[in-house]
Amino acid sequence: MNNRALVFYMVFICNSSYAQFNCNTAFTDALKFYEEARFDTVIRILNKVLFLCKPEKEVKSNVLKYLSDSYFQIDDITKGNHFLKEFYSKNPFYEANVSSDPELFIGQIEKYHTEPRLYLGFHLGFLIIFLVE
Repeated sequence: MNNRALVFYMVFICNSSYAQFNCNTAFTDALKFYEEARFDTVIRILNKVLFLCKPEKEVKSNVLKYLSDSYFQIDDITKGNHFLKEFYSKNPFYEANVSSDPELFIGQIEKYHTEPRLYLGFHLGFLIIFLVE
């Protein structure tokens, strides 16, 4: 009898909770939980947005930003750095905004952010261009 109850739960209850996920409102729901410092819930929702939905570029950037910051908030630096690198690969010229970006995200992105400098020089008659990061 217990096995049947477990199967019923797994088939019907789990599928109904999966079907109720709304991609249109998920990011704003995650931001509400972020304000309440419920970072595990934020991580769960934003992972679903990232992998189940097809977010637009701007929404995906914000999802990656808040996802990495939520991992930093719960001291999971490895996963936070993973999503930070993914964010930075999609937005290589991103400048942190103190008024709108999460605090830990700003500190971490400043570690990754480098400003390229272009040096010109002549070496044996050839023009050499170095890009130094």
